[in-house]
Amino acid sequence: MFVALTLTGCGSASGPVAAGPSAAPRRAGAVRATAGPERSAAPEAGRGPSGTAPAPASAVAGGANGTADPPLPSGLPSSAPLAVRLGAACVVPGGTQRLVVETLPNAFVAFDNLYADDRDGRVHGGAEGRARSDAQGRYVATWRVAPDAPPGRVRIDVGAAAAGRSSIVMRYYRLAARC
Repeated sequence: MFVALTLTGCGSASGPVAAGPSAAPRRAGAVRATAGPERSAAPEAGRGPSGTAPAPASAVAGGANGTADPPLPSGLPSSAPLAVRLGAACVVPGGTQRLVVETLPNAFVAFDNLYADDRDGRVHGGAEGRARSDAQGRYVATWRVAPDAPPGRVRIDVGAAAAGRSSIVMRYYRLAARC
C-alpha cells in the first residue's frame, strides 16, 4: 500500500512531497532522523503568520510554539494530533536545525522548508517525504542548512497521517548571519 501526503504552500515551486519509497531529499541538507526519546527542543518564540501575536498554547496546533496555524476544530474525524517543535528560533547558514514531531503511533510524517528565495528543503536542506513516527508517535529529524541559503524567514510545513486521519501545520524560524 502506498500513502501520499502532500504538503504545498503559497509561493512554493517545489510541489508535493510524497511519502513513499522513491521520495528522498535530492540535494544539500540530508535529513538525519531518529525515533525514540528526545529532549530539550526549546520552543520557538515569535509571531504568527499574519504578523499578529501568537495564540495561547492551548489554542495552537502543536502547543508551545508561538508561530502556528490554529488547529482544526475538535471532533473532525480527519484531524490527527500533531505537535511540532523546532530546535532553534534562529539558525545560521551552514548550521543545523532540529524538528520534533509528536503525533499518532506509526504515522507517516513529511516536512519541507520554504526559504526566502522560494526554494525548498531539497535545495537548501530540510525535506523528508517518507518518514514514520515510532510506536509512541514521536519523530525527530536534524538537518544542515546549506551555507548559501538566503537569510530571512523560513517556513516549515509538517504533515502527519495515520489511521485515516491527517493534519498539516506550519512553523517559522529565522535564517540569519548571526543569531
